[in-house]
Amino acid sequence: MKIILIMGSHRKGKNTEKALEYFISEIDKSHEIIIFDVNDMNLNICKACGFCERNFKKCIFEDDISKLLFELESADMFGIFTPVYFNGMSSKMKIISDRFQMAYACEKYFERKFSLKEKKCFLVSIGGAAKYKNQFLGNEICADLLFKDISGTFEKHIRIANTDRNNINDMEEIICELKKLFFVTYMPY
Repeated sequence: MKIILIMGSHRKGKNTEKALEYFISEIDKSHEIIIFDVNDMNLNICKACGFCERNFKKCIFEDDISKLLFELESADMFGIFTPVYFNGMSSKMKIISDRFQMAYACEKYFERKFSLKEKKCFLVSIGGAAKYKNQFLGNEICADLLFKDISGTFEKHIRIANTDRNNINDMEEIICELKKLFFVTYMPY
């Protein structure tokens, strides 16, 4: 099984990256796991130039988002780990989500899917603030659209609040949920 993950926090070694590490800790090593860390990626901002609307599965930029989209075509599972910034994804995750326009354009302008391979998808949102209404809604709406554009089904959303006061390493229930996430999300087709 091929699993693609995005570590979407600007801060290395903090709660978002720890959540990702808990997730992969229980996965059998026979699975292929590819992690894209936004801090290590060459990211170009979508120019809304329309290139992808005229060129099937192509973007004017050849960067690490192009590599991510290439890997997603054949993925079985896709997971996004992102903090909540002003009720949305981190700015680097937003850059990535905007560039999924190329995947969206495949069906919109060419009436063909970006990927024919169905994939199970999930989102892990980490909010520093204490839990409040609609805290994770922005992330969920954005992820849902991204997953649809790559032939994914949105299987699970783990919402983790109050991490400014509580380190994820001290949240036993959350750690347990993250460690079980692979098995909860993936059920063989």
